[in-house]
Amino acid sequence: TLGSCKSLNRLRMGKNYLNGSIPAGLLNLPELDLMELQNNDLSGNLTPDGIEVSQKLSQLNLSHNRLTGSLPRGIGNFTGLQVMFLNGNDFTGAIPSEIGRLKQLGKMDLSGNRFS
Repeated sequence: TLGSCKSLNRLRMGKNYLNGSIPAGLLNLPELDLMELQNNDLSGNLTPDGIEVSQKLSQLNLSHNRLTGSLPRGIGNFTGLQVMFLNGNDFTGAIPSEIGRLKQLGKMDLSGNRFS
């Protein structure tokens, strides 16, 4: 599986027919710098356990899927994140204040969700 590719630094799988939840193993890849999984049919929550691990991630694009639930506070641990696109999903709840720790974040799109 891709989760065992420990040297993988870029993952581009947008516009496929991927469905189900995002495997935690993908979020745990230690060298992953870029993850693009936009325009698929991914669903479920972003789990705090999976999202707190990859420190090198600088670009995250999960836009236009069917992701649900609240954004986990662990998203603030992606301190190298420069680009984050989570638009066009079904996220709910408050936007976590921990996003304020993303000092390098230059582009963020959270539109098209149901944040309160």
